[in-house]
Amino acid sequence: MLACARVRIVRAAMMSQPSRLIQRSDIDGMTLKELRRRRGAHGRSLESVTRWDHVWSLLPSYAMEAQFPRWKRKFIRQNRDLYARNRDWIDEWLPSLEGLPASFQKLEWNCHGEYRQLSRYILQARPSGIRVKRPNWSPSLVALTTTQVPIIGWESRYLTLTECKRLQSMDQLKHLPIQTTKAYEALGNAVNVEVVTRIAERLLDGVGIATAGAEMQATHVVSPMPAR
Repeated sequence: MLACARVRIVRAAMMSQPSRLIQRSDIDGMTLKELRRRRGAHGRSLESVTRWDHVWSLLPSYAMEAQFPRWKRKFIRQNRDLYARNRDWIDEWLPSLEGLPASFQKLEWNCHGEYRQLSRYILQARPSGIRVKRPNWSPSLVALTTTQVPIIGWESRYLTLTECKRLQSMDQLKHLPIQTTKAYEALGNAVNVEVVTRIAERLLDGVGIATAGAEMQATHVVSPMPAR
């Protein structure tokens, strides 16, 4: 939301030498002195920073990338503009976010033009933020953790295993891991049966046509001209 320095140093390399004082960094080619003029996450001042290994805790989690893609640069610019237009009330409200995990500090509103009430939509807590989808869409099922199971906002509950099976076109599936978390993981690791079936049919149809053509060509023998 606020201006921050973009990180180009590999964090792992920095953490492997936490006591090292680096005079020049790859953060947009800035020195530590230059970086102190910027602000970090939630507008925190960087003036008191004296070591590079202290920088990481003051930068937003999304800044730990070698280079921002175009869509993310646009997203950051839009949020800076949003803050500039509404800072009178945001500055008072912003501190309440600082104690939350990074994934709860950003809202991904994928319902452009819709009524702004979260309980009307499908919600999903992702590492990148809280994602909001229209009620006729479902976010991808994720295998890594059950905390990312989509939430039915108007019923204040997670998608059930039965609903997840239907999303994967596996209505008739009888066997899943006994442990609920493992069952969600299994469905998240799966692919939609109907989609795969249609892709396979098209591929096999193509193979069948090619095979039939090759067989016809192999059996087509040109008779030699009769000798005169």
